[in-house]
This record gives sequence, structure tokens and C-alpha cells, in this order.
Amino acid sequence: MSRRREHGPVVPVLLDADLAAWLVLGYRELHHVTGQSGLFGRDPRRWNLREHVPPDWPSLPYVLYQPSLVCSEGEERRRRGGAVGDALDEIDRIELTLLCEKVADAFAGDGRADLITQYARRTAVAPHPVDPRPGVAAVAFTPVARRR
Repeated sequence: MSRRREHGPVVPVLLDADLAAWLVLGYRELHHVTGQSGLFGRDPRRWNLREHVPPDWPSLPYVLYQPSLVCSEGEERRRRGGAVGDALDEIDRIELTLLCEKVADAFAGDGRADLITQYARRTAVAPHPVDPRPGVAAVAFTPVARRR
């Protein structure tokens, strides 16, 4: 926490192989970074330290380009994001909120949590067909809790 006090909501860090990076901790700062694709691109092929990444770098999977929403920019991102948004619009938000609150309540009193194992892996959005006709690809999404 002392580095945050020293540097504020954007902290310089060293990744494996001594690659310099910035860790964005503040909400407003993260919103600024994710909203400025011209300065802070999502496509890892634009990373200026890319040629310094060793082939056996432990974090290599996180900086390799993948044709996905995470790495896309511009029109491709709008297209992919629209598809995800359309799918999420089918979810009953009240039911999903209740599920998420129930899962969080299970560890809320502990004072700490591993959000991957205690939250993300215990909540899921499961697809199910909404049109029984063969060949029709329409699906709806229902939140389901996973077992502990």
C-alpha cells in the first residue's frame, strides 16, 4: 500500500523479465484508460515493449493477440461488444443480482476473499435454447449458481 500512497492511483510496476508497466488502481483513471483507445489500445500488438518479451515469459498468454472482444478495437470491438450486449440483455437482471448477492454473502463476513474461486467460479450464466426448432440458434441465458 505504500507504493500507492507514494504514486497515487497509477503505480509503476516491474513485470517478469523486468518489463516496466503501469498498474491502474483508481476507478476514474481506469475509466480514462479504457476510454482512450488511441492512447491505450486493447490490441497487444501495439504494446511498445512487445519485442522485449522473451518467448518463455510466464505472462505471454496475456499479451498475445487473440481475435476476441478483449483484444479488439474500433468497429470490430463495437460489433463484438454488441453481440455480447445483446446476449446479456436476455438475462433477468433481478434474478442475476439475487444470485450474485447470495454468493457474495457466503464470504462477506470473512474479511477477505479470493474473487475467482469464491465468486466468479460460483456464478455462471448458462445458455439454453429458447426456440425448439432444429437449426434455430436462438438462446437465452439463465444465471445458475455453481456448487462449492
